[in-house]
Amino acid sequence: MDFEKKYRITQFPGETLKAMWTRGYRNVEIYYRDKLICTHEGSAQLKNGAKYLSEELGLIELKLSAKPITLDVIVDGYHCVNNASHPAKQLKGASTFFWIVAVFAIIGSFMEGIQISNELTLGVIVTVINLLTVTAYILAAVFTNKSKPWAFYLGFSVFCFWTLLTILMLPTLGFIFIVAFIFRLLILYLLITNIKHAVNTSRHNKFSQPAMTGDDILDTRV
Repeated sequence: MDFEKKYRITQFPGETLKAMWTRGYRNVEIYYRDKLICTHEGSAQLKNGAKYLSEELGLIELKLSAKPITLDVIVDGYHCVNNASHPAKQLKGASTFFWIVAVFAIIGSFMEGIQISNELTLGVIVTVINLLTVTAYILAAVFTNKSKPWAFYLGFSVFCFWTLLTILMLPTLGFIFIVAFIFRLLILYLLITNIKHAVNTSRHNKFSQPAMTGDDILDTRV
């Protein structure tokens, strides 16, 4: 075997699996408590996932992550803590969308402020609403990047609210606003695709884990 890696089991804090494989993931061996529990030959099937039943741990899935390409181990439906495609790591990617909508919300707020600058009362109300909206998006962006599901739900809920309001006002909007609405639908679609990562992150977070160390996450040549 050319490489070796420890995998920390999510639902059993302190417990680890050891994976060993040859270059190109042509031969993979999985050990639990120094006992060989499954082997896999050939790397082609690993792209879609290869599943094996273990008496000790239940269903074990071996799968190659996309970026970076490395071996992930899923134990009884739970990603090992240091999997490259762990839901918590996938959730971080959604923070980019919240930064984008935050920037557009700031621009939109500035334009609205110019349009209603002569109406003091209305201006104050709109400014407060816009500040709350921008703050929600920024909080969502910052804490989603820290893999906090509540932050994703906050940003998603606020974005859905304004999208629904825009739909109700669609007949009164001009061409430019309709183009912006199409862009909003695209962002909404991308956020919806990330809901599964938020849900799975919450599910994995039920199990507390100590901080990771370099020995846990780095591949080492035997």
